[in-house]
Amino acid sequence: MTLMNHEKDIACVVTNWNGGRRVLSCLRALGSSQGVAVHVIVVDNGSTDGSLDSVREEFPAAEVIAMGKNVGLAKARNTAVAHALLAGFRYILFVDDDALVGNTTLALLQRAIEDHPRCGLATPRIFDAKGGKKIWYDGGGVNIFGDAIHVTPEESTPDEMANRVIAFATGCCSMIVGEVFEKIGFLDEDFFIYSEDVDFSFRARVAGYSIVHVPVASAWHEQSSSAKENRGKWYRDYYVTRNKLLLYRKHYQGWRLGLARVSFSIRWLLVPLTYTFLRGEWKRSVAIVRGVADYHRGRFGGTYR
Repeated sequence: MTLMNHEKDIACVVTNWNGGRRVLSCLRALGSSQGVAVHVIVVDNGSTDGSLDSVREEFPAAEVIAMGKNVGLAKARNTAVAHALLAGFRYILFVDDDALVGNTTLALLQRAIEDHPRCGLATPRIFDAKGGKKIWYDGGGVNIFGDAIHVTPEESTPDEMANRVIAFATGCCSMIVGEVFEKIGFLDEDFFIYSEDVDFSFRARVAGYSIVHVPVASAWHEQSSSAKENRGKWYRDYYVTRNKLLLYRKHYQGWRLGLARVSFSIRWLLVPLTYTFLRGEWKRSVAIVRGVADYHRGRFGGTYR
Protein backbone atom coordinates (compact mmCIF):
# COMPACT_ATOMS: atom_id res chain seq x y z
CA MET A 1 0.00 0.00 0.00
CA THR A 2 1.33 3.43 -0.94
CA LEU A 3 1.84 5.85 1.91
CA MET A 4 -0.31 8.95 1.49
CA ASN A 5 -1.23 12.05 3.45
CA HIS A 6 -4.68 11.55 4.96
CA GLU A 7 -4.03 13.60 8.09
CA LYS A 8 -7.46 15.24 7.99
CA ASP A 9 -9.41 12.43 6.32
CA ILE A 10 -11.50 9.84 8.13
CA ALA A 11 -11.24 6.09 7.54
CA CYS A 12 -14.68 4.63 8.26
CA VAL A 13 -14.50 0.96 9.22
CA VAL A 14 -17.64 -1.14 8.71
CA THR A 15 -17.60 -4.86 9.45
CA ASN A 16 -20.12 -6.90 7.47
CA TRP A 17 -21.36 -10.37 8.35
CA ASN A 18 -24.44 -11.18 6.31
CA GLY A 19 -25.58 -7.60 6.79
CA GLY A 20 -28.08 -7.70 3.93
CA ARG A 21 -29.65 -4.33 3.13
CA ARG A 22 -28.64 -3.00 6.52
CA VAL A 23 -24.99 -2.59 5.60
CA LEU A 24 -25.96 -0.76 2.40
CA SER A 25 -27.99 1.75 4.41
CA CYS A 26 -25.04 2.25 6.73
CA LEU A 27 -22.71 2.99 3.81
CA ARG A 28 -25.19 5.36 2.18
CA ALA A 29 -25.35 7.37 5.39
CA LEU A 30 -21.55 7.56 5.57
CA GLY A 31 -21.47 8.70 1.96
CA SER A 32 -23.77 11.61 2.81
CA SER A 33 -21.34 13.02 5.39
CA GLN A 34 -20.68 16.74 5.02
CA GLY A 35 -17.58 18.79 5.75
CA VAL A 36 -15.16 15.84 5.87
CA ALA A 37 -13.28 13.59 3.47
CA VAL A 38 -14.42 9.99 4.00
CA HIS A 39 -12.71 6.75 2.99
CA VAL A 40 -14.83 3.66 3.60
CA ILE A 41 -13.26 0.30 4.48
CA VAL A 42 -15.64 -2.65 4.52
CA VAL A 43 -14.30 -5.79 6.17
CA ASP A 44 -16.39 -8.82 5.25
CA ASN A 45 -16.42 -11.74 7.69
CA GLY A 46 -17.32 -14.48 5.24
CA SER A 47 -20.83 -13.31 4.33
CA THR A 48 -22.97 -15.82 2.42
CA ASP A 49 -26.06 -13.68 1.81
CA GLY A 50 -24.79 -11.81 -1.24
CA SER A 51 -24.27 -8.59 0.71
CA LEU A 52 -20.57 -8.40 -0.20
CA ASP A 53 -21.43 -8.42 -3.91
CA SER A 54 -24.03 -5.72 -3.28
CA VAL A 55 -21.46 -3.57 -1.50
CA ARG A 56 -18.99 -3.90 -4.36
CA GLU A 57 -21.66 -3.08 -6.92
CA GLU A 58 -23.14 -0.01 -5.19
CA PHE A 59 -19.93 1.33 -3.63
CA PRO A 60 -17.08 0.66 -6.05
CA ALA A 61 -14.92 3.32 -4.35
CA ALA A 62 -15.05 1.55 -1.00
CA GLU A 63 -12.02 -0.48 0.01
CA VAL A 64 -13.13 -4.07 0.61
CA ILE A 65 -11.21 -6.57 2.70
CA ALA A 66 -12.69 -10.06 2.40
CA MET A 67 -11.62 -12.20 5.35
CA GLY A 68 -13.19 -15.37 3.91
CA LYS A 69 -14.62 -16.46 7.25
CA ASN A 70 -15.90 -14.99 10.49
CA VAL A 71 -12.74 -13.93 12.31
CA GLY A 72 -14.65 -11.88 14.87
CA LEU A 73 -15.34 -8.19 15.18
CA ALA A 74 -12.07 -7.35 16.94
CA LYS A 75 -9.78 -8.96 14.35
CA ALA A 76 -11.82 -7.61 11.44
CA ARG A 77 -11.56 -4.07 12.76
CA ASN A 78 -7.88 -4.48 13.59
CA THR A 79 -7.20 -5.53 10.01
CA ALA A 80 -8.89 -2.38 8.69
CA VAL A 81 -7.14 -0.14 11.22
CA ALA A 82 -3.75 -1.50 10.15
CA HIS A 83 -4.57 -0.59 6.54
CA ALA A 84 -5.80 2.86 7.54
CA LEU A 85 -2.78 3.71 9.66
CA LEU A 86 -0.40 2.55 6.96
CA ALA A 87 -2.22 4.80 4.49
CA GLY A 88 -1.73 7.78 6.81
CA PHE A 89 -5.24 8.29 8.20
CA ARG A 90 -5.30 10.12 11.55
CA TYR A 91 -8.97 9.51 12.30
CA ILE A 92 -10.63 6.08 12.42
CA LEU A 93 -14.40 5.71 12.71
CA PHE A 94 -15.88 2.44 13.94
CA VAL A 95 -19.53 2.07 12.99
CA ASP A 96 -21.70 -1.05 13.19
CA ASP A 97 -23.45 -2.15 10.03
CA ASP A 98 -26.80 -1.62 11.76
CA ALA A 99 -26.07 2.04 12.59
CA LEU A 100 -26.74 5.19 10.58
CA VAL A 101 -24.77 8.40 11.11
CA GLY A 102 -26.12 11.91 10.60
CA ASN A 103 -24.64 13.94 7.76
CA THR A 104 -22.78 16.28 10.15
CA THR A 105 -21.84 13.65 12.74
CA LEU A 106 -18.33 12.89 11.53
CA ALA A 107 -17.40 16.56 11.25
CA LEU A 108 -18.71 17.23 14.76
CA LEU A 109 -16.78 14.32 16.25
CA GLN A 110 -13.60 15.36 14.48
CA ARG A 111 -13.97 18.93 15.73
CA ALA A 112 -14.56 17.74 19.31
CA ILE A 113 -11.35 15.72 19.21
CA GLU A 114 -9.37 18.65 17.88
CA ASP A 115 -10.83 21.05 20.46
CA HIS A 116 -10.31 18.82 23.51
CA PRO A 117 -6.74 18.30 24.76
CA ARG A 118 -5.73 14.63 25.03
CA CYS A 119 -9.01 13.46 23.49
CA GLY A 120 -8.46 10.05 21.96
CA LEU A 121 -12.03 8.91 21.31
CA ALA A 122 -15.34 10.66 20.65
CA THR A 123 -18.90 9.36 20.48
CA PRO A 124 -22.23 10.73 19.24
CA ARG A 125 -25.62 10.52 20.89
CA ILE A 126 -27.19 7.34 19.53
CA PHE A 127 -30.93 6.97 19.15
CA ASP A 128 -32.99 3.81 18.83
CA ALA A 129 -33.86 3.78 15.14
CA LYS A 130 -37.22 2.14 15.90
CA GLY A 131 -38.03 4.29 18.90
CA GLY A 132 -38.31 7.81 17.51
CA LYS A 133 -36.53 10.09 19.96
CA LYS A 134 -35.68 7.27 22.37
CA ILE A 135 -31.99 7.44 23.26
CA TRP A 136 -30.03 4.16 23.14
CA TYR A 137 -26.63 5.60 24.16
CA ASP A 138 -25.91 8.97 25.71
CA GLY A 139 -22.40 8.28 26.93
CA GLY A 140 -20.84 5.28 28.66
CA GLY A 141 -20.44 4.89 32.41
CA VAL A 142 -19.37 2.22 34.90
CA ASN A 143 -21.60 1.20 37.81
CA ILE A 144 -20.48 0.28 41.32
CA PHE A 145 -20.26 -3.40 40.32
CA GLY A 146 -17.79 -2.67 37.53
CA ASP A 147 -20.20 -3.16 34.64
CA ALA A 148 -20.08 -0.80 31.67
CA ILE A 149 -23.49 0.82 31.22
CA HIS A 150 -25.15 3.18 28.79
CA VAL A 151 -26.08 6.46 30.41
CA THR A 152 -29.86 6.86 30.21
CA PRO A 153 -31.83 10.04 29.53
CA GLU A 154 -32.86 10.05 33.19
CA GLU A 155 -29.19 10.38 34.14
CA SER A 156 -28.34 12.81 31.36
CA THR A 157 -30.99 15.30 30.25
CA PRO A 158 -31.68 14.78 26.53
CA ASP A 159 -31.72 18.55 26.03
CA GLU A 160 -28.17 18.86 27.39
CA MET A 161 -25.91 19.43 24.41
CA ALA A 162 -22.56 20.22 26.04
CA ASN A 163 -19.67 17.84 25.37
CA ARG A 164 -18.54 15.83 28.39
CA VAL A 165 -15.89 13.29 29.33
CA ILE A 166 -17.20 9.73 29.75
CA ALA A 167 -15.91 6.33 30.89
CA PHE A 168 -16.15 4.28 27.69
CA ALA A 169 -16.95 4.64 24.00
CA THR A 170 -19.37 2.21 22.42
CA GLY A 171 -18.08 0.36 19.38
CA CYS A 172 -21.46 0.95 17.73
CA CYS A 173 -20.19 4.35 16.61
CA SER A 174 -17.01 6.03 17.80
CA MET A 175 -14.17 8.04 16.30
CA ILE A 176 -10.64 7.22 17.42
CA VAL A 177 -7.39 9.05 16.84
CA GLY A 178 -4.87 6.77 15.13
CA GLU A 179 -2.23 7.72 17.69
CA VAL A 180 -4.21 5.84 20.34
CA PHE A 181 -3.74 2.53 18.53
CA GLU A 182 -0.04 3.25 18.14
CA LYS A 183 0.25 3.98 21.86
CA ILE A 184 -1.86 1.23 23.48
CA GLY A 185 -2.17 -1.38 20.74
CA PHE A 186 -5.19 -2.62 18.81
CA LEU A 187 -8.43 -4.23 19.97
CA ASP A 188 -7.85 -7.34 22.08
CA GLU A 189 -8.78 -10.25 19.83
CA ASP A 190 -9.25 -12.55 22.81
CA PHE A 191 -12.71 -10.97 23.14
CA PHE A 192 -13.66 -11.87 19.54
CA ILE A 193 -16.92 -9.93 19.91
CA TYR A 194 -18.50 -8.00 22.83
CA SER A 195 -16.63 -6.01 25.50
CA GLU A 196 -13.66 -5.33 23.22
CA ASP A 197 -14.79 -1.68 23.00
CA VAL A 198 -14.95 -1.32 26.78
CA ASP A 199 -11.53 -2.90 27.19
CA PHE A 200 -10.03 -0.57 24.58
CA SER A 201 -11.63 2.46 26.27
CA PHE A 202 -10.28 1.50 29.68
CA ARG A 203 -6.79 1.03 28.26
CA ALA A 204 -6.95 4.39 26.50
CA ARG A 205 -7.92 6.15 29.72
CA VAL A 206 -5.07 4.48 31.62
CA ALA A 207 -2.73 5.81 28.91
CA GLY A 208 -3.96 9.34 29.59
CA TYR A 209 -6.49 9.82 26.80
CA SER A 210 -9.93 11.33 27.35
CA ILE A 211 -13.14 9.98 25.85
CA VAL A 212 -15.54 12.76 24.89
CA HIS A 213 -19.27 12.39 24.29
CA VAL A 214 -20.71 14.81 21.73
CA PRO A 215 -24.54 15.01 22.09
CA VAL A 216 -24.98 17.35 19.12
CA ALA A 217 -23.65 14.58 16.89
CA SER A 218 -26.28 11.94 16.15
CA ALA A 219 -26.49 8.33 15.03
CA TRP A 220 -29.29 5.77 14.93
CA HIS A 221 -28.99 2.13 15.92
CA GLU A 222 -31.38 -0.56 14.73
CA GLN A 223 -30.43 -2.94 17.57
CA SER A 224 -30.74 -5.89 15.23
CA SER A 225 -27.57 -7.56 16.49
CA SER A 226 -25.77 -9.23 13.58
CA ALA A 227 -24.40 -11.87 15.93
CA LYS A 228 -27.85 -12.96 17.13
CA GLU A 229 -29.29 -12.91 13.63
CA ASN A 230 -26.48 -15.04 12.23
CA ARG A 231 -26.17 -17.59 15.04
CA GLY A 232 -28.86 -17.03 17.65
CA LYS A 233 -29.21 -15.65 21.15
CA TRP A 234 -27.02 -18.45 22.53
CA TYR A 235 -24.11 -17.09 20.51
CA ARG A 236 -24.37 -13.72 22.23
CA ASP A 237 -24.93 -15.35 25.63
CA TYR A 238 -21.67 -17.26 25.40
CA TYR A 239 -19.45 -14.32 24.43
CA VAL A 240 -21.08 -11.82 26.79
CA THR A 241 -20.69 -14.24 29.71
CA ARG A 242 -17.09 -15.23 29.02
CA ASN A 243 -15.93 -11.75 28.10
CA LYS A 244 -17.31 -10.05 31.18
CA LEU A 245 -15.11 -12.28 33.29
CA LEU A 246 -12.13 -11.55 31.05
CA LEU A 247 -12.78 -7.80 31.30
CA TYR A 248 -12.97 -7.96 35.11
CA ARG A 249 -9.69 -9.87 35.31
CA LYS A 250 -7.89 -7.43 33.04
CA HIS A 251 -9.00 -4.23 34.76
CA TYR A 252 -10.01 -4.90 38.37
CA GLN A 253 -8.25 -6.18 41.43
CA GLY A 254 -8.77 -6.53 45.18
CA TRP A 255 -12.23 -5.70 46.53
CA ARG A 256 -13.33 -4.27 43.19
CA LEU A 257 -12.67 -7.58 41.45
CA GLY A 258 -14.42 -9.46 44.24
CA LEU A 259 -17.49 -7.23 44.04
CA ALA A 260 -17.63 -7.59 40.27
CA ARG A 261 -17.52 -11.38 40.51
CA VAL A 262 -20.24 -11.52 43.17
CA SER A 263 -22.47 -9.28 41.05
CA PHE A 264 -21.68 -11.38 37.98
CA SER A 265 -22.68 -14.60 39.77
CA ILE A 266 -26.13 -13.17 40.44
CA ARG A 267 -26.89 -10.89 37.50
CA TRP A 268 -25.10 -12.62 34.65
CA LEU A 269 -25.14 -16.25 35.82
CA LEU A 270 -27.92 -17.16 38.26
CA VAL A 271 -30.64 -14.91 36.81
CA PRO A 272 -30.13 -15.75 33.10
CA LEU A 273 -29.66 -19.46 33.85
CA THR A 274 -32.93 -19.51 35.78
CA TYR A 275 -34.69 -17.57 33.03
CA THR A 276 -33.48 -19.76 30.16
CA PHE A 277 -34.07 -22.97 32.14
CA LEU A 278 -37.67 -22.08 32.97
CA ARG A 279 -38.32 -21.18 29.32
CA GLY A 280 -36.77 -24.40 28.10
CA GLU A 281 -34.06 -22.56 26.15
CA TRP A 282 -31.46 -25.25 26.81
CA LYS A 283 -29.01 -24.09 24.16
CA ARG A 284 -28.78 -20.69 25.83
CA SER A 285 -28.31 -22.28 29.25
CA VAL A 286 -25.47 -24.44 27.93
CA ALA A 287 -23.87 -21.41 26.25
CA ILE A 288 -23.82 -19.46 29.52
CA VAL A 289 -22.28 -22.36 31.45
CA ARG A 290 -19.73 -22.97 28.73
CA GLY A 291 -18.83 -19.27 28.71
CA VAL A 292 -17.82 -19.52 32.37
CA ALA A 293 -16.05 -22.84 31.83
CA ASP A 294 -14.05 -21.57 28.84
CA TYR A 295 -12.99 -18.49 30.77
CA HIS A 296 -11.51 -20.71 33.49
CA ARG A 297 -9.92 -22.95 30.84
CA GLY A 298 -8.30 -19.94 29.19
CA ARG A 299 -10.15 -20.50 25.93
CA PHE A 300 -10.56 -17.12 24.26
CA GLY A 301 -11.05 -15.76 20.73
CA GLY A 302 -13.67 -17.39 18.50
CA THR A 303 -13.98 -20.66 20.38
CA TYR A 304 -17.76 -21.10 20.18
CA ARG A 305 -19.36 -21.34 16.74
